[in-house]
Amino acid sequence: IAEAVCVARDVANEHPGWCTPTFLKQTAERIARAYGFESAFFGEDELHQKGMNLLLAVGRGSREDSWLIHLVYRPEGEVKRRIALVGKGVTYASGGYSMKPSEGQLNMHLDMGGAAAVLGAAEAVGRTKPGGVDVHFIVPTVENLVSGDAYKVNEIVKGYAGISVEVL
Repeated sequence: IAEAVCVARDVANEHPGWCTPTFLKQTAERIARAYGFESAFFGEDELHQKGMNLLLAVGRGSREDSWLIHLVYRPEGEVKRRIALVGKGVTYASGGYSMKPSEGQLNMHLDMGGAAAVLGAAEAVGRTKPGGVDVHFIVPTVENLVSGDAYKVNEIVKGYAGISVEVL
């Protein structure tokens, strides 16, 4: 359980220049491979086909693709219950054209804390393998920017001299 908590904490604490929708997808892929989960990753074409236009609208200004991540744990033996854990994965929330003031953008990379919790829970379920319950882990993930090339508040950038600076 402690290792799973570390997964959630590490994902949530990653700076927004690194923790993108692609990073969350890669983390989910690693968990799915490690524990044999069923997995589906719906990219922008599939999201358009499914009519998930609100999800796509939030991520429209970013260079990062938006994703809907769906992992499924199926236990051995009889299934008595099914549950779903859903976690919001907005890896950065600038507010779009309703731009938040600088102080309102501090720590907006934590708008994906729900996604981090769900991925941590997937890690815990994969490690403990509970019986009798199907568990679905669902993470819609986007990056909300007005330009995918803009730097983000809280992003860490390494300068020419090799010194890393957190943009505040």
